[in-house]
Amino acid sequence: MLRISQLNIGFKNRPLLKSAFSDNFERGSFIGIIGRNGSGKSTFLRHLAGLSSPLSGQIFLDDIEYRDYSPLSLAKKLSWVGTERLLYNYLSIEEMVSLGRHPHLFFGGQLNSKDKEIVVDAIKKMGIEHLSKKLLSECSDGEKQSAVLARAFAQDSSVILLDEITAHLDFVHRHKSFTLLKNLAHHERKLIMLATHEIDLSLRYCDELLVLHNGVFNRVKPADIQNSNFLDDIFEGFLKY
Repeated sequence: MLRISQLNIGFKNRPLLKSAFSDNFERGSFIGIIGRNGSGKSTFLRHLAGLSSPLSGQIFLDDIEYRDYSPLSLAKKLSWVGTERLLYNYLSIEEMVSLGRHPHLFFGGQLNSKDKEIVVDAIKKMGIEHLSKKLLSECSDGEKQSAVLARAFAQDSSVILLDEITAHLDFVHRHKSFTLLKNLAHHERKLIMLATHEIDLSLRYCDELLVLHNGVFNRVKPADIQNSNFLDDIFEGFLKY
């Protein structure tokens, strides 16, 4: 459903990839994108989200090229959670999560009963029902991150792209988030792609890893690298798993 054809990314006269990248990613998969700092993980994910234009190549979603989607049509199919700072301090968590329904609203912008059910369900998925009326300005970084993830769930898209969403979560909530993402991908047939530095959690929960190193992508299954030196070489011997 997400098809990448001869893609190269980066900046003018400074491509990040050594050669053009092509691949297909299907629904029902939880993909971890890992690599060293500066390798291009976030840049790649921003291209998949349609936020940056590729140096070359094309990206297709359901066999339609990105440039043929309107922003609203793409937002119905694809949701994005980046590392940008939240600027909605005087919204409640419930109101913040409700923003995920905006691509689906008809003229007038009012949530109907179905929209409200989806918002409540997204909040429940993240286990933050008790915080639903709390203002974002009163929330911890971890609570805000949970609200942003719930907003992506409320968007109810077939593709969810996430960049470092566990950065402000504690040990328990990192594991819960990875478990939730895996279950969501499998049970609701979504394609979830997460750029992360959580190598240990990626090996445990992701279906596949997309490893970006020295301008080259390697797509591998966690079971195939558990007992190899592949990741150890990339992370200079500091990775123990």
